[in-house]
Amino acid sequence: MTVNVTSTVTFTVTCGFACAARYPDIAEHLATHRRALREHIIDHLADAIEILQIVPPPSLPTAKDLARAVVTVYDGAIYQLLLDMDEAAVRKQFVALTTALVR
Repeated sequence: MTVNVTSTVTFTVTCGFACAARYPDIAEHLATHRRALREHIIDHLADAIEILQIVPPPSLPTAKDLARAVVTVYDGAIYQLLLDMDEAAVRKQFVALTTALVR
C-alpha cells in the first residue's frame, strides 16, 4: 500500500485545526507547536536580517513580526494545496510570498 504523504500531511493539519475549534487540549497542542515553529523561524530571520543587512518592511519591523507572517503564509499554502493538489505550484507560490516578505 502506498500513501500520498502530501495528502496525509495536509489532511492531518486540516483535521488538527478543525478539531482545535472543538477541543481545548488539541488547540493548546497546536498553539504550542506554532509557538515553537515561530521561535525557530525568528532565530533564522534575525540572523538573516543581521548578516544580509535586510531592512524589514515598516509593517513587519521585527523578526518576530516577519515570523508570524511566514507562518500565516504557510497556513494559506497548506489550504491552497488542499484545493489544487499541485505541490510544485503551491511550493513555488510559498517561496515567492515568503521571499517578498523579506525583500
